Amino acid sequence: MKLPMRLYYPLPEAAAKMGCSVNDIIHYASTGAMNISVFIDVDFKNEPDRYIGVGFSNEVKNSPGFYDDFVGKYLKDHGWIINDLEHLERAGNWNHPGYYGKSIYGFFYIGDSNIVNLEFSGDDNILIDSLFVKSSYDSNNDVLISFMGIPISVNVKYLCVMASEFNNIKEYGNFQVFAGDLDIASEKRTRVQNGSKQNKLIKALIEIAYGKGSSEKPRSLLNEERGTGDFLIDLQKMGIKPPVTGSTLADYLKDIELDYVGIPTPTVENDKK
Repeated sequence: MKLPMRLYYPLPEAAAKMGCSVNDIIHYASTGAMNISVFIDVDFKNEPDRYIGVGFSNEVKNSPGFYDDFVGKYLKDHGWIINDLEHLERAGNWNHPGYYGKSIYGFFYIGDSNIVNLEFSGDDNILIDSLFVKSSYDSNNDVLISFMGIPISVNVKYLCVMASEFNNIKEYGNFQVFAGDLDIASEKRTRVQNGSKQNKLIKALIEIAYGKGSSEKPRSLLNEERGTGDFLIDLQKMGIKPPVTGSTLADYLKDIELDYVGIPTPTVENDKK
């Protein structure tokens, strides 16, 4: 019998699938080499002064009609939902205009700074002050969730690795290498430089194939969750399975800038008679 694909793996099962220990996964997540998620159900509806801050990129916030679309409503995507969204000039003790919700439910990514604390504390609970999700509403950026200075405590048994993340594990984390570690630093610099050039090449090829500016919204070209995108369609026509997800492609191209030069104008020589 063909079994359906799994959505997530609790940490022990994720470790077994990866052939490592749970502590290894926690370490990889704390360095930014992979993402750990948490299944969470937080509701502040009965707490008038508690809100959940929701951060969008300026690109989305400045789009026509965005505020009207979500006021008093919800934001959801694959596996998560943020309820009772509204735009407020002030929320509780948080004197900052922006979007605020009252409850969230589902699977959210945990920031690596929270995971670092878990790695060294060895506690059964993790304190979380912020989360993030990837959303089709903001294809180039994460949607950020903040508990506004009051962390919540979650038991580690609610931590998991989303099945889609196994294709997104990085070879290196984000820790900076100090100058004293010369051999490691040299090797890492070479790999980072090569990786940057590869990502520039990917971005340039996307620009050539799909038009100038198309690489700025890579998830719109390769959105497997919704089955849309010109890049996805072209891959399907060729019978090629997408080697990465749209979110991974967006991660490759994040902060990558192409180098432009002036296009030379060919000279035309007049025939001399």
